[in-house]
Amino acid sequence: MPQILPMSIYLMLTILMFTMIFTIVTKETNWKKSFSFSKNKMEKSTKTFFLSLFI
Repeated sequence: MPQILPMSIYLMLTILMFTMIFTIVTKETNWKKSFSFSKNKMEKSTKTFFLSLFI
């Protein structure tokens, strides 16, 4: 089975999808709070996610 796209592109797409889902969930739950707070929360979670990937 030939690969149309490299695995790194698939990985990036899945990470992007997860971050989009996470932002939607945080906006649904914390929509009354400030946007900067949710943004910082998202950045922290993505950083920890990348760290867990590389470990």
